[in-house]
Amino acid sequence: MGKVVLNIAEICDKAGRPVNQDNFWVCPDLEAFIAEGTVATGEAVDVVLSDKGALMVVADGMGGMNAGEVASQIVIDSLKRSFSDVSSVALGDDGSVKGFIRKAIVAADHEIKKYAAAHPETEGMGSTVVLAWLLKDTVYVGWCGDSRAYCFNMANGLVRLSHDHSYVQELVDNEELHEEAAFNHPNSNIITRSLGDSGEKARPEVKKYPLHSGDVFLLCSDGLCGLLRDEEIKSILSSNQSVSNCLNALWQRGHEEGWTDNVTIELAKVVSGGIKPTEEPVGYDTSCIPSSSGNAERNKHPWYKLLLSVLFVVAFIIGAVLGGVISSHIHEGKESYSENIDSDSLYQQHMQYERTLSELRETVNRHSDEISTLKRERDSLKKKQAEYMDTIAKQRLQIDSLQNLQNAVLQDSVTTIRVAK
Repeated sequence: MGKVVLNIAEICDKAGRPVNQDNFWVCPDLEAFIAEGTVATGEAVDVVLSDKGALMVVADGMGGMNAGEVASQIVIDSLKRSFSDVSSVALGDDGSVKGFIRKAIVAADHEIKKYAAAHPETEGMGSTVVLAWLLKDTVYVGWCGDSRAYCFNMANGLVRLSHDHSYVQELVDNEELHEEAAFNHPNSNIITRSLGDSGEKARPEVKKYPLHSGDVFLLCSDGLCGLLRDEEIKSILSSNQSVSNCLNALWQRGHEEGWTDNVTIELAKVVSGGIKPTEEPVGYDTSCIPSSSGNAERNKHPWYKLLLSVLFVVAFIIGAVLGGVISSHIHEGKESYSENIDSDSLYQQHMQYERTLSELRETVNRHSDEISTLKRERDSLKKKQAEYMDTIAKQRLQIDSLQNLQNAVLQDSVTTIRVAK
Protein backbone atom coordinates (compact mmCIF):
# COMPACT_ATOMS: atom_id res chain seq x y z
CA MET A 1 0.00 0.00 0.00
CA GLY A 2 1.40 3.40 -0.99
CA LYS A 3 1.46 6.54 1.09
CA VAL A 4 -1.96 7.59 2.36
CA VAL A 5 -2.95 11.15 1.43
CA LEU A 6 -5.87 12.77 3.25
CA ASN A 7 -8.03 15.76 2.41
CA ILE A 8 -9.49 17.31 5.56
CA ALA A 9 -12.09 20.00 6.28
CA GLU A 10 -14.17 20.96 9.29
CA ILE A 11 -16.69 23.42 10.72
CA CYS A 12 -17.91 24.16 14.25
CA ASP A 13 -20.75 26.62 14.78
CA LYS A 14 -23.36 27.58 17.37
CA ALA A 15 -25.95 27.14 14.58
CA GLY A 16 -29.34 26.81 16.29
CA ARG A 17 -28.24 27.97 19.77
CA PRO A 18 -27.10 31.34 21.19
CA VAL A 19 -23.96 29.73 22.71
CA ASN A 20 -21.68 27.12 21.13
CA GLN A 21 -21.04 24.25 23.54
CA ASP A 22 -19.29 22.13 20.88
CA ASN A 23 -15.50 21.95 20.64
CA PHE A 24 -13.26 20.07 18.25
CA TRP A 25 -9.69 19.22 17.32
CA VAL A 26 -8.34 18.19 13.95
CA CYS A 27 -4.68 17.22 13.95
CA PRO A 28 -3.62 16.17 10.43
CA ASP A 29 -0.11 15.24 11.58
CA LEU A 30 0.39 13.91 15.11
CA GLU A 31 4.10 13.51 14.49
CA ALA A 32 4.47 17.25 13.84
CA PHE A 33 2.18 18.05 16.78
CA ILE A 34 4.39 16.07 19.16
CA ALA A 35 7.53 17.74 17.82
CA GLU A 36 6.21 21.30 17.58
CA GLY A 37 3.30 21.40 20.02
CA THR A 38 0.84 22.64 17.42
CA VAL A 39 -0.14 22.05 13.81
CA ALA A 40 -1.71 24.71 11.62
CA THR A 41 -4.71 23.57 9.59
CA GLY A 42 -6.44 25.26 6.70
CA GLU A 43 -9.54 24.73 4.67
CA ALA A 44 -9.59 21.39 2.84
CA VAL A 45 -5.93 20.74 3.65
CA ASP A 46 -4.09 17.86 1.93
CA VAL A 47 -1.71 15.88 4.14
CA VAL A 48 0.41 12.78 3.79
CA LEU A 49 -0.36 10.45 6.68
CA SER A 50 2.69 10.37 8.97
CA ASP A 51 3.88 7.40 11.03
CA LYS A 52 1.96 8.75 14.04
CA GLY A 53 -1.18 9.30 11.97
CA ALA A 54 -3.90 11.95 12.03
CA LEU A 55 -6.54 12.60 14.69
CA MET A 56 -10.09 14.00 14.55
CA VAL A 57 -12.08 14.79 17.70
CA VAL A 58 -15.60 16.15 18.36
CA ALA A 59 -16.83 17.01 21.86
CA ASP A 60 -20.42 18.11 22.51
CA GLY A 61 -20.78 19.87 25.88
CA MET A 62 -23.95 19.80 27.94
CA GLY A 63 -25.47 20.75 31.30
CA GLY A 64 -24.37 23.15 33.99
CA MET A 65 -24.88 26.91 33.98
CA ASN A 66 -23.18 27.93 30.74
CA ALA A 67 -20.54 25.25 31.43
CA GLY A 68 -21.16 22.87 28.53
CA GLU A 69 -18.55 24.68 26.46
CA VAL A 70 -16.14 24.44 29.41
CA ALA A 71 -16.62 20.67 29.64
CA SER A 72 -16.08 20.13 25.90
CA GLN A 73 -12.98 22.36 25.95
CA ILE A 74 -11.58 20.34 28.86
CA VAL A 75 -12.05 17.20 26.75
CA ILE A 76 -10.07 18.72 23.87
CA ASP A 77 -7.30 20.04 26.12
CA SER A 78 -7.01 16.72 27.94
CA LEU A 79 -6.81 14.72 24.71
CA LYS A 80 -4.11 17.06 23.41
CA ARG A 81 -2.04 16.32 26.50
CA SER A 82 -2.63 12.59 26.17
CA PHE A 83 -1.75 12.43 22.47
CA SER A 84 1.37 14.52 22.97
CA ASP A 85 2.73 11.36 24.63
CA VAL A 86 1.70 9.01 21.82
CA SER A 87 5.35 8.06 21.27
CA SER A 88 5.04 5.80 24.29
CA VAL A 89 2.42 3.65 22.53
CA ALA A 90 3.28 0.52 20.55
CA LEU A 91 1.59 1.68 17.33
CA GLY A 92 1.82 -1.74 15.72
CA ASP A 93 -0.15 -3.38 18.53
CA ASP A 94 -3.95 -3.03 18.22
CA GLY A 95 -4.47 -3.78 21.90
CA SER A 96 -1.98 -1.12 22.92
CA VAL A 97 -3.56 1.51 20.65
CA LYS A 98 -7.10 0.74 21.83
CA GLY A 99 -5.96 0.80 25.46
CA PHE A 100 -4.31 4.17 24.93
CA ILE A 101 -7.51 5.64 23.46
CA ARG A 102 -9.63 4.35 26.35
CA LYS A 103 -7.14 5.72 28.87
CA ALA A 104 -7.11 9.12 27.12
CA ILE A 105 -10.91 9.38 27.16
CA VAL A 106 -11.11 8.29 30.81
CA ALA A 107 -8.47 10.93 31.65
CA ALA A 108 -10.68 13.59 30.04
CA ASP A 109 -13.61 12.38 32.15
CA HIS A 110 -11.44 12.74 35.27
CA GLU A 111 -10.46 16.29 34.30
CA ILE A 112 -14.10 17.38 33.91
CA LYS A 113 -15.00 15.94 37.31
CA LYS A 114 -11.97 17.59 38.89
CA TYR A 115 -12.99 20.98 37.46
CA ALA A 116 -16.63 20.55 38.54
CA ALA A 117 -15.53 19.70 42.07
CA ALA A 118 -13.54 22.95 42.25
CA HIS A 119 -16.36 24.99 40.68
CA PRO A 120 -19.70 24.00 42.27
CA GLU A 121 -21.58 26.41 39.99
CA THR A 122 -20.83 24.07 37.07
CA GLU A 123 -22.47 21.04 38.71
CA GLY A 124 -24.09 18.81 36.10
CA MET A 125 -21.83 19.78 33.21
CA GLY A 126 -20.51 17.05 30.94
CA SER A 127 -19.61 16.20 27.38
CA THR A 128 -19.81 13.51 24.76
CA VAL A 129 -16.75 12.65 22.69
CA VAL A 130 -15.99 10.83 19.47
CA LEU A 131 -12.54 10.52 17.92
CA ALA A 132 -10.99 8.86 14.89
CA TRP A 133 -7.28 8.06 14.81
CA LEU A 134 -6.18 7.33 11.24
CA LEU A 135 -3.03 5.27 11.65
CA LYS A 136 -1.25 3.47 8.78
CA ASP A 137 -3.87 1.17 7.19
CA THR A 138 -6.35 1.38 10.08
CA VAL A 139 -8.78 3.84 11.63
CA TYR A 140 -9.44 3.54 15.36
CA VAL A 141 -12.71 5.03 16.58
CA GLY A 142 -13.38 5.80 20.23
CA TRP A 143 -16.51 7.38 21.67
CA CYS A 144 -18.66 7.97 24.72
CA GLY A 145 -22.15 9.38 24.13
CA ASP A 146 -24.11 10.03 20.95
CA SER A 147 -21.71 12.07 18.82
CA ARG A 148 -21.08 9.91 15.75
CA ALA A 149 -18.46 8.61 13.37
CA TYR A 150 -19.42 7.51 9.84
CA CYS A 151 -17.56 6.12 6.85
CA PHE A 152 -18.71 6.63 3.27
CA ASN A 153 -17.27 5.02 0.16
CA MET A 154 -18.64 5.24 -3.38
CA ALA A 155 -18.04 1.49 -3.70
CA ASN A 156 -20.31 0.43 -0.84
CA GLY A 157 -22.19 3.38 0.65
CA LEU A 158 -22.52 4.76 4.17
CA VAL A 159 -22.07 2.97 7.48
CA ARG A 160 -21.86 4.07 11.11
CA LEU A 161 -18.57 3.37 12.83
CA SER A 162 -19.90 4.30 16.28
CA HIS A 163 -23.00 3.11 18.09
CA ASP A 164 -24.96 5.67 20.13
CA HIS A 165 -24.83 5.42 23.90
CA SER A 166 -28.43 6.54 24.30
CA TYR A 167 -31.75 5.44 25.76
CA VAL A 168 -33.40 5.33 22.34
CA GLN A 169 -30.56 3.29 20.82
CA GLU A 170 -30.99 0.73 23.60
CA LEU A 171 -34.68 0.47 22.69
CA VAL A 172 -33.68 -0.19 19.07
CA ASP A 173 -31.03 -2.73 20.11
CA ASN A 174 -33.61 -4.57 22.24
CA GLU A 175 -36.08 -4.55 19.31
CA GLU A 176 -38.51 -2.47 21.34
CA LEU A 177 -38.38 0.38 18.80
CA HIS A 178 -37.90 0.52 15.05
CA GLU A 179 -34.90 2.46 13.72
CA GLU A 180 -37.23 4.78 11.79
CA ALA A 181 -39.18 5.69 14.93
CA ALA A 182 -35.94 6.38 16.81
CA PHE A 183 -35.14 9.44 14.71
CA ASN A 184 -38.03 11.54 16.03
CA HIS A 185 -38.39 9.89 19.44
CA PRO A 186 -39.12 12.47 22.19
CA ASN A 187 -36.38 10.97 24.40
CA SER A 188 -33.71 10.93 21.71
CA ASN A 189 -31.64 13.43 23.72
CA ILE A 190 -31.19 11.07 26.71
CA ILE A 191 -27.69 9.60 26.65
CA THR A 192 -26.59 6.66 28.78
CA ARG A 193 -22.84 7.36 28.79
CA SER A 194 -20.92 10.61 28.91
CA LEU A 195 -17.85 12.30 30.32
CA GLY A 196 -18.27 14.18 33.60
CA ASP A 197 -21.15 12.06 34.88
CA SER A 198 -20.61 12.29 38.63
CA GLY A 199 -22.46 9.05 39.24
CA GLU A 200 -20.41 6.83 36.98
CA LYS A 201 -16.90 6.34 35.63
CA ALA A 202 -16.59 6.88 31.90
CA ARG A 203 -17.05 3.73 29.81
CA PRO A 204 -15.84 4.53 26.28
CA GLU A 205 -16.00 2.09 23.39
CA VAL A 206 -13.17 1.65 20.91
CA LYS A 207 -13.34 -0.13 17.55
CA LYS A 208 -10.92 -0.50 14.65
CA TYR A 209 -11.65 -0.63 10.92
CA PRO A 210 -9.54 -1.00 7.77
CA LEU A 211 -8.71 2.16 5.84
CA HIS A 212 -9.84 1.92 2.20
CA SER A 213 -9.07 3.98 -0.86
CA GLY A 214 -11.78 6.61 -1.30
CA ASP A 215 -13.06 6.39 2.28
CA VAL A 216 -14.65 9.57 3.61
CA PHE A 217 -14.71 9.72 7.40
CA LEU A 218 -17.36 11.96 8.94
CA LEU A 219 -17.37 12.89 12.63
CA CYS A 220 -20.22 15.05 13.94
CA SER A 221 -22.14 16.15 16.98
CA ASP A 222 -25.84 15.33 17.16
CA GLY A 223 -26.58 18.79 15.81
CA LEU A 224 -26.10 17.18 12.39
CA CYS A 225 -27.13 13.52 12.79
CA GLY A 226 -30.11 14.55 14.93
CA LEU A 227 -31.33 16.81 12.12
CA LEU A 228 -30.46 14.89 8.93
CA ARG A 229 -31.19 11.23 8.41
CA ASP A 230 -28.45 8.85 7.34
CA GLU A 231 -29.95 8.64 3.86
CA GLU A 232 -29.72 12.42 3.44
CA ILE A 233 -26.11 12.43 4.64
CA LYS A 234 -25.29 9.59 2.25
CA SER A 235 -26.89 11.42 -0.68
CA ILE A 236 -24.83 14.55 -0.01
CA LEU A 237 -21.56 12.64 0.37
CA SER A 238 -22.19 10.71 -2.83
CA SER A 239 -23.03 13.88 -4.80
CA ASN A 240 -19.89 15.84 -3.85
CA GLN A 241 -16.38 14.62 -4.61
CA SER A 242 -14.36 17.13 -2.59
CA VAL A 243 -14.57 17.48 1.19
CA SER A 244 -15.04 21.24 0.82
CA ASN A 245 -18.12 20.73 -1.33
CA CYS A 246 -19.39 18.03 1.04
CA LEU A 247 -18.94 20.31 4.02
CA ASN A 248 -20.72 23.21 2.32
CA ALA A 249 -23.55 20.96 1.13
CA LEU A 250 -24.09 19.46 4.59
CA TRP A 251 -24.14 22.93 6.12
CA GLN A 252 -26.56 24.24 3.49
CA ARG A 253 -28.89 21.26 3.92
CA GLY A 254 -28.93 21.76 7.68
CA HIS A 255 -29.62 25.46 7.17
CA GLU A 256 -32.56 24.63 4.90
CA GLU A 257 -33.93 22.14 7.44
CA GLY A 258 -33.44 24.64 10.27
CA TRP A 259 -30.64 24.18 12.78
CA THR A 260 -31.85 23.42 16.31
CA ASP A 261 -28.52 22.73 18.01
CA ASN A 262 -24.80 23.47 17.86
CA VAL A 263 -23.11 21.58 15.06
CA THR A 264 -19.61 20.28 14.43
CA ILE A 265 -18.71 18.49 11.20
CA GLU A 266 -15.29 17.01 10.42
CA LEU A 267 -14.46 15.30 7.13
CA ALA A 268 -11.36 13.39 6.05
CA LYS A 269 -11.14 11.73 2.64
CA VAL A 270 -8.55 9.16 1.59
CA VAL A 271 -7.62 10.67 -1.79
CA SER A 272 -4.63 8.37 -2.29
CA GLY A 273 -3.50 5.08 -0.77
CA GLY A 274 -5.55 2.70 1.32
CA ILE A 275 -6.62 -0.83 0.48
CA LYS A 276 -9.21 -1.75 -2.14
CA PRO A 277 -12.79 -1.15 -0.92
CA THR A 278 -14.89 -4.20 -0.14
CA GLU A 279 -18.25 -4.88 -1.78
CA GLU A 280 -19.98 -4.55 1.58
CA PRO A 281 -19.15 -1.68 3.93
CA VAL A 282 -17.23 -2.46 7.11
CA GLY A 283 -18.93 -0.83 10.08
CA TYR A 284 -20.27 -1.23 13.57
CA ASP A 285 -23.76 -2.20 12.52
CA THR A 286 -24.56 -2.89 8.88
CA SER A 287 -28.28 -2.65 9.65
CA CYS A 288 -27.68 1.12 9.85
CA ILE A 289 -26.75 1.24 6.16
CA PRO A 290 -29.44 3.06 4.14
CA SER A 291 -31.12 1.02 1.39
CA SER A 292 -30.61 1.67 -2.31
CA SER A 293 -31.86 5.08 -3.36
CA GLY A 294 -35.24 4.04 -4.76
CA ASN A 295 -36.26 1.73 -1.92
CA ALA A 296 -34.74 3.94 0.75
CA GLU A 297 -36.80 6.93 -0.30
CA ARG A 298 -39.97 4.91 0.01
CA ASN A 299 -38.96 3.11 3.19
CA LYS A 300 -38.44 6.46 4.94
CA HIS A 301 -42.23 6.75 5.24
CA PRO A 302 -44.11 4.50 7.70
CA TRP A 303 -47.17 4.55 5.45
CA TYR A 304 -45.22 2.72 2.74
CA LYS A 305 -45.17 -0.53 4.71
CA LEU A 306 -48.83 -0.03 5.62
CA LEU A 307 -49.73 0.42 1.96
CA LEU A 308 -47.77 -2.70 1.03
CA SER A 309 -49.70 -4.66 3.65
CA VAL A 310 -53.03 -3.35 2.37
CA LEU A 311 -52.15 -4.16 -1.24
CA PHE A 312 -51.09 -7.63 -0.19
CA VAL A 313 -54.46 -8.18 1.52
CA VAL A 314 -56.28 -6.89 -1.59
CA ALA A 315 -54.28 -9.20 -3.83
CA PHE A 316 -54.97 -12.12 -1.51
CA ILE A 317 -58.72 -11.46 -1.50
CA ILE A 318 -58.85 -11.07 -5.27
CA GLY A 319 -56.90 -14.28 -5.67
CA ALA A 320 -59.14 -16.09 -3.21
CA VAL A 321 -62.34 -14.84 -4.88
CA LEU A 322 -61.18 -15.65 -8.39
CA GLY A 323 -59.73 -18.94 -7.23
CA GLY A 324 -63.05 -19.88 -5.59
CA VAL A 325 -65.00 -19.01 -8.75
CA ILE A 326 -62.70 -20.97 -11.01
CA SER A 327 -62.50 -23.92 -8.63
CA SER A 328 -66.30 -24.19 -8.32
CA HIS A 329 -66.76 -24.34 -12.08
CA ILE A 330 -63.93 -26.78 -12.67
CA HIS A 331 -65.82 -29.23 -10.46
CA GLU A 332 -68.89 -28.86 -12.68
CA GLY A 333 -66.94 -30.03 -15.69
CA LYS A 334 -64.66 -28.26 -18.14
CA GLU A 335 -66.91 -28.88 -21.15
CA SER A 336 -69.96 -27.26 -19.61
CA TYR A 337 -68.00 -24.56 -17.71
CA SER A 338 -69.23 -21.56 -19.76
CA GLU A 339 -72.83 -22.78 -19.72
CA ASN A 340 -73.10 -23.72 -16.05
CA ILE A 341 -71.76 -20.58 -14.37
CA ASP A 342 -74.16 -19.60 -11.60
CA SER A 343 -74.68 -15.95 -12.50
CA ASP A 344 -76.38 -15.11 -9.18
CA SER A 345 -73.55 -16.64 -7.17
CA LEU A 346 -70.94 -14.89 -9.31
CA TYR A 347 -72.77 -11.58 -8.89
CA GLN A 348 -72.87 -12.01 -5.11
CA GLN A 349 -69.15 -12.79 -5.03
CA HIS A 350 -68.47 -9.78 -7.22
CA MET A 351 -70.45 -7.50 -4.89
CA GLN A 352 -68.64 -8.92 -1.87
CA TYR A 353 -65.33 -8.17 -3.57
CA GLU A 354 -66.45 -4.59 -4.31
CA ARG A 355 -67.47 -4.05 -0.68
CA THR A 356 -64.17 -5.44 0.60
CA LEU A 357 -62.20 -3.31 -1.83
CA SER A 358 -64.17 -0.22 -0.79
CA GLU A 359 -63.45 -0.93 2.89
CA LEU A 360 -59.75 -1.30 2.14
CA ARG A 361 -59.74 2.01 0.26
CA GLU A 362 -61.35 3.69 3.26
CA THR A 363 -58.72 2.12 5.55
CA VAL A 364 -55.90 3.41 3.38
CA ASN A 365 -57.41 6.90 3.26
CA ARG A 366 -57.97 6.91 7.02
CA HIS A 367 -54.38 5.89 7.72
CA SER A 368 -53.11 8.46 5.22
CA ASP A 369 -55.06 11.17 7.06
CA GLU A 370 -53.68 9.96 10.40
CA ILE A 371 -50.13 10.02 9.04
CA SER A 372 -50.62 13.57 7.75
CA THR A 373 -51.93 14.63 11.16
CA LEU A 374 -48.96 13.01 12.92
CA LYS A 375 -46.54 14.77 10.57
CA ARG A 376 -48.14 18.13 11.32
CA GLU A 377 -47.98 17.40 15.05
CA ARG A 378 -44.32 16.39 14.72
CA ASP A 379 -43.46 19.62 12.89
CA SER A 380 -45.32 21.61 15.52
CA LEU A 381 -43.44 19.85 18.33
CA LYS A 382 -40.10 20.49 16.64
CA LYS A 383 -40.97 24.17 16.37
CA LYS A 384 -42.03 24.30 20.03
CA GLN A 385 -38.83 22.51 21.02
CA ALA A 386 -36.74 25.11 19.20
CA GLU A 387 -38.72 27.91 20.86
CA TYR A 388 -38.34 26.25 24.26
CA MET A 389 -34.56 25.88 23.84
CA ASP A 390 -34.33 29.51 22.73
CA THR A 391 -36.30 30.60 25.80
CA ILE A 392 -34.01 28.58 28.07
CA ALA A 393 -30.96 30.16 26.47
CA LYS A 394 -32.40 33.66 26.94
CA GLN A 395 -33.25 32.89 30.57
CA ARG A 396 -29.71 31.67 31.15
CA LEU A 397 -28.38 34.93 29.74
CA GLN A 398 -30.75 36.86 32.02
CA ILE A 399 -29.56 34.85 35.02
CA ASP A 400 -25.96 35.57 34.09
CA SER A 401 -26.77 39.26 33.74
CA LEU A 402 -28.48 39.32 37.14
CA GLN A 403 -25.58 37.41 38.67
CA ASN A 404 -23.12 39.91 37.26
CA LEU A 405 -25.27 42.79 38.51
CA GLN A 406 -25.45 41.21 41.94
CA ASN A 407 -21.68 40.75 42.01
CA ALA A 408 -21.21 44.39 40.95
CA VAL A 409 -23.58 45.63 43.69
CA LEU A 410 -21.82 43.45 46.23
CA GLN A 411 -18.45 44.78 45.12
CA ASP A 412 -19.70 48.37 45.35
CA SER A 413 -21.02 47.69 48.83
CA VAL A 414 -17.69 46.27 49.95
CA THR A 415 -15.91 49.30 48.49
CA THR A 416 -18.31 51.70 50.21
CA ILE A 417 -17.82 49.99 53.56
CA ARG A 418 -14.07 50.15 53.21
CA VAL A 419 -14.21 53.88 52.37
CA ALA A 420 -16.49 54.56 55.31
CA LYS A 421 -14.06 52.87 57.63
